[in-house]
Amino acid sequence: MSNTIWVLVELENGQPARSSLEVLGKASQLGRAEAIALGSNASEIAPILGEYGASKVFVHADAVYDTYLTLPAVDTISDLLKQYQPALLMLATTYDLRDIAARLNARHNMGLITDATDLRLDGDTLQVTVPWGGENVVTATFPKQGTGIVLTRPKAFGLERQEGKTAEIETLSLSLNAESQKMKILDRVEVQSEGPSLEWVKLRISTWWRNLRRL
Repeated sequence: MSNTIWVLVELENGQPARSSLEVLGKASQLGRAEAIALGSNASEIAPILGEYGASKVFVHADAVYDTYLTLPAVDTISDLLKQYQPALLMLATTYDLRDIAARLNARHNMGLITDATDLRLDGDTLQVTVPWGGENVVTATFPKQGTGIVLTRPKAFGLERQEGKTAEIETLSLSLNAESQKMKILDRVEVQSEGPSLEWVKLRISTWWRNLRRL
């Protein structure tokens, strides 16, 4: 199978989302990571993606992606898939990226695995770890032909930056379909989370486990 892995990078307030950068780093550990950046600020953030593992960045700087819901991005990635055949498309699990993954899977019958917490190569076979029913874990695999899609769990991977590392940048020349520009984003509202921080919980559990081992 090809060792090229695509990562669609989500932009938040014009900057790459941390969750997407985590996925990009994991992709670079598995093979040749190539990022896709879409939106009005895509050209500005493209060089940064090299430092997080991208060997190449596909860029389409168009405000349409910022203004309308996921269909323009689905059309663009569909066009790219007609030209290239990466082994895998990886995305962080967010509302928008989950919708994009589902629509791409429906259009191209790619095969979709969600909620992944780890990925590894066993020879030419990609194995994806997915929690199932509490402490149970299952390992799923993709067929060797075609491109698969994996949605990963938040915080499943660490964030690593290699300052100074550069990526090849390819600027896309695409005409966006007007039919995909019907669901316009009128406003975005940030909802404050409630309860303890997951980072705090992780720290408390780690401290508890170390103390338990001393008994």
